[in-house]
Amino acid sequence: MLAFCFWLSGFAALVYQTAWTRQFALVFGTSELAVATVLAAYMGGLALGAWLVERWLPRVNRPVLVYAGLELGIGAAAVLLVPTLLAASDWLLRALFGGQAAPPDSSYVGTSLFYLVSAFVALSVPTVLMGATLPLLARHAVRDESHIGKRVGFLYAVNTAGAVVGALATAFWLLPAFGLTWSVRVAALVNAVIFGIAALVARGGPATLAVEPSDAAGRGAPVEVVAPENVWILPLMLASGAVTFFHEVLWTRMLSHVLGSSIHAFGVMVASFLAGIAIGGAVGARLARTREIAHRSFTVAQLGCALAAIGGFIFMERLMPAGHGLAATAAFGALILLPLTLFIGATFPLAVRILALDANDAASASARVYAWNTVGAIVGSLAAGFVLIPWLRFEGAIQFAAIASCVIAVVHTWRVAVPTPRVFGSAVLAVAFAVCFFFRPAVPEKLLHRSPLNIAADGEVAYYDVGRSADVVVLKQDGGLVLRTNGLPEAMMETRGMPPRFSAEFWLAPLAVIARPDVESMLVVGYGGGVLLEAVPPTVRKIDVIELEPKVIAANRATARLRKQDPLADPRLTLISNDARGALDLTSRKYDAIVSQPSHPWTAGASHLYTLEFMRQVRDHLSDDGVFVQWMSVSFLDEALLRSLTATLLSVFDEVRMYRPDPDTLVFLSSAKPLDLEADLVATGRPLSSAAAHYSRRGINNAEDLLAALALDTNGARALAAGAKPITDDHNRIATARFYDGGGGLNAQSLSAVLAAHDPLTEPDGWVFRTFRERLSFPYIARRMSIYTPRDASIPARIAAMEHAL
Repeated sequence: MLAFCFWLSGFAALVYQTAWTRQFALVFGTSELAVATVLAAYMGGLALGAWLVERWLPRVNRPVLVYAGLELGIGAAAVLLVPTLLAASDWLLRALFGGQAAPPDSSYVGTSLFYLVSAFVALSVPTVLMGATLPLLARHAVRDESHIGKRVGFLYAVNTAGAVVGALATAFWLLPAFGLTWSVRVAALVNAVIFGIAALVARGGPATLAVEPSDAAGRGAPVEVVAPENVWILPLMLASGAVTFFHEVLWTRMLSHVLGSSIHAFGVMVASFLAGIAIGGAVGARLARTREIAHRSFTVAQLGCALAAIGGFIFMERLMPAGHGLAATAAFGALILLPLTLFIGATFPLAVRILALDANDAASASARVYAWNTVGAIVGSLAAGFVLIPWLRFEGAIQFAAIASCVIAVVHTWRVAVPTPRVFGSAVLAVAFAVCFFFRPAVPEKLLHRSPLNIAADGEVAYYDVGRSADVVVLKQDGGLVLRTNGLPEAMMETRGMPPRFSAEFWLAPLAVIARPDVESMLVVGYGGGVLLEAVPPTVRKIDVIELEPKVIAANRATARLRKQDPLADPRLTLISNDARGALDLTSRKYDAIVSQPSHPWTAGASHLYTLEFMRQVRDHLSDDGVFVQWMSVSFLDEALLRSLTATLLSVFDEVRMYRPDPDTLVFLSSAKPLDLEADLVATGRPLSSAAAHYSRRGINNAEDLLAALALDTNGARALAAGAKPITDDHNRIATARFYDGGGGLNAQSLSAVLAAHDPLTEPDGWVFRTFRERLSFPYIARRMSIYTPRDASIPARIAAMEHAL
């Protein structure tokens, strides 16, 4: 029963980790620095818990009962304490750093320290309690020396196996069905169940342990019986933990090109990584029979990590599946990661067996190994994301990781206290030498061309680099430049000599200025390829752009000489490297227009930019009659999400319009004040008269062009959104929807069918015909619509309905 309890404990821990990471991102933002500090705080609490419990282990005579109490404390703290401290952190963050004159950059040291300290304080109680559970159960389970590696390894494997199920359940069930708050409560309920089971087991068990602690231990002093030679395993496990999390960050980044970046793909990735570790922990438990075997097995495991990493990198491109479904790609990811993670998982029980001299020392040894290994994990994750992977890129990072594992193997072989056969030591040195001097990985070009979306994978690589939150690739395709982040397409940029092309992005900024001709300041969320900025009307005086990944800007600078127009040369432009919500939270600046164009709404860096809370934040940073423009691809929505997104906008703004510059793109235009773009154009000719050529190049010549693209007015938007629930931070269905991985979104024709009942151009008594029947050219509107008939076969029917209404 205790094994089942510890399985449940691993399940709950992964639910907490996933939910807390997303909850803290809503306060601190999704910049890599903010996310990494939350992870570091979480892992730091685990390490501190293991370190603290070691000091108390000798006094604990009923470890199962104490374990039951810890599980109850974890659940209570998760439900009661963490939300309160998170809200306090949000308030304190604004009090200390809010009200800045401009949106701040994410590299500001003061906010970074605040993120780390406040996250650690908020998570300290539950994570410290979590870190103490394994040593406590080890104290109960290990009764003689033969149990040390076997039972500690079994507990480790069972707990990790529970985490595998927790990762999958959170991504595929809890978050979609219950949202963030109730996912945490479900995990707390699991803790309560563990408490009940463990308390019953403790009640029926012996009052004291079968193996009594020494006199010194009974007085509360730690058991110090470890030979100095064996203590070397602790810094080696710190290094091993660093390499392990280095691998997790690296492979998550690389395999996102294949699996994608949805919450489901991430859950599968984490589950695959943990599944191998669980199996490896079970194998390591079987091998850790004696200290001599554990020593040599630990060395083999480290060399195995190096060779498995090399093999995975080499065969990754050769075994890459042709399909793009989540099932096929998940199987591929698991296959690539399994050998590596199996060797990683074996190291923990082996290290405990090396460190512990007898049964009395097993619990203390497991606490030390866990603490050192977890500290290493913190170092590895931070170093990987912020320094090493951006510096070394993918090919250099995998080489570094393989060499690091070889160094650990050689140092361990040199420091062991047991005799090492000469043949074994020579073989270790030979393998390490071969890895260090002969493994020279090339740039993984096939991986860089790969996209989780089923799109073209050809073209010369014009730019490639790895940033803190994404890798960025620019491909030469179809005579232009295509920018991708993590394999996902962001923009198509025109090159010199390329024929002019139309992009729906050209409409985003002009629509804002047509709606409010006096716009002087504009905020753009997401730089991408800068295509939107090419179309910002010359009447706008100041443009702030918030971009999450600095390498996106670097890619644009590196390829600027190839482009027709370099948006970065615009003197009106100010660049801010940060998460949009995190930056807006700390500034009091207001804008006449805000344009949001994050390209892929299901990803972690973008999904929180479509919620009710973000829309309210946008409203608070707009002038009284300011406008908000939101870009969306048709294929990124199904009907339910389309209705919910519209309802979300209407919950904040009194006026919401939907335009379709092309059949596959939606542009939402929202404001607190009336929107009468077409009537204003007909009445005044503004603002096209002052910059007619600028607008004409973007496909906007007159009010007819706007009406041809108008899909919904405010009344139609209200009718479409009737009964739909807004998208919220707590229940973000735009992040948890399943159809992203299977390509089940809307297309041009299915969207037209959804919108047909609310089309303002087909209502005989609607405002369009009342206002413009005799003033506009409806044949022109029909011809303009018919341009897109090859992409939307329903357009002739729409023209016929308009003719009938007219």
